Amino acid sequence: MSEGWERWEAEVASILALDRTISSGNRFHDPGDAVTRDRSDPYPLYADAKYTTKASFSLRSSELRDYGEIAAGLGKRFILPVRFGNQPRRTSTCPHLVGDNDYVVLTFHDFVELLDGYRKAAGDH
Repeated sequence: MSEGWERWEAEVASILALDRTISSGNRFHDPGDAVTRDRSDPYPLYADAKYTTKASFSLRSSELRDYGEIAAGLGKRFILPVRFGNQPRRTSTCPHLVGDNDYVVLTFHDFVELLDGYRKAAGDH
């Protein structure tokens, strides 16, 4: 059976319709864990997935900036999908929070752009 991080990387690529990179991004010419290779995609992504069985992990601003620079150099938007594996599944009265231990980190600017696009498509703006 594969490790939790391997399953998470595969799930991220599958759900987001991204292509997996060679050796989980350990090649200078194919960085990241999963990327958009389709040049016609209006919102190409560069994903570096993180998986932990602990209740927390560290984020460094310099590391996020580096990922962002690499993604921008490739003409993509950087996202950091995070899964807290082996954590108890949550219960909540809010349906979109039930059992969810998966998150994504992205720049505030990218989030605003996505939200604006969603609102325009939904006719709210």
